[in-house]
Parts: sequence; structure tokens; C-alpha cells
Amino acid sequence: MLVNLTPHPVTLRCVTDGLPIDIVLPPDARGPARISEVPGGLSGAVSTADGDSIPVYSAPRRGAVEGLPTPEAGVTYIVSGLVAAACGGRADVMSPGTGPGDGPIREGGRIVAVTRLIRAPAGGLATAAPAAPAAPEGCGCTRPYECGCSPCEGRGE
Repeated sequence: MLVNLTPHPVTLRCVTDGLPIDIVLPPDARGPARISEVPGGLSGAVSTADGDSIPVYSAPRRGAVEGLPTPEAGVTYIVSGLVAAACGGRADVMSPGTGPGDGPIREGGRIVAVTRLIRAPAGGLATAAPAAPAAPEGCGCTRPYECGCSPCEGRGE
């Protein structure tokens, strides 16, 4: 059984006997699964060309997934991609395949149906960017490769 824990209907386009069939899953009455968020604090301001000041806030901190039931035999929960990414590979959690390579069906630039579901990634959101390579010991660089000891040839790129 598929349970839609997004805030909007999800339309799955299947092909049966060569014919497209749309299965519409309405949002579950329990409401959507979401990730809690703590707003960022004021970190400064930028000025417009007219001299107006626009406040700048730090990025919000993401917290725990809320509104996602515990696993239940035979039930698959459909959630947003962001929620699925935070679920740490739960086998019962999937998101609609809306990426360019997923083949979503578009009309007027909007996605009206998806052709696949994407399983929650095993690593969750905690994926670290690779560390920048260090310059050779003793070269005096303040940034990686600033000394020209790499393909950037001293341009500090």
C-alpha cells in the first residue's frame, strides 16, 4: 500500500498493456511528513543601489523528520525528496522521481505525473563534501594550490 505524506496529490504514470494509466494518490489525512527547521539569525545586511538596506540571515538549521509514522509491514510512504534524504535509507520511504533523468511528465512546464519512485538514500543528508587538497608541506600557501604547485598554476583557483 502506498501512503502519500506530501501536501499535494501525487500522480504515478504506469504503462499497462501499452497504455498509460495514471494512479492519483491524495495526501494522507495525517498531513505531510516534514523536517523541522530553526530559523537562522540576523548576520548582516546588504545595500541596494538606491541605498536601501536588506537584512541577511544565516541559513536555517534542519532538525528531525516530523510526521513520518514508524515502519508498518506492506506500507510504503511517499514523501518529498528532502524528507526522504533525511530518512537514512528507510526501505519504506520513497519520493517522487522529479529530476531531469527521472522522466517526469510535464504540461505547461509543471510536473503533472511521475514515472518512478526514488528510494530514500542510505546515507541520508549527512554527506560531506570532499576536503580541498592541501598544498605541499612548506610551500607557504594560504589556500590550496595558491603556490602554483598544482594545475591552477598559482592562480589560486
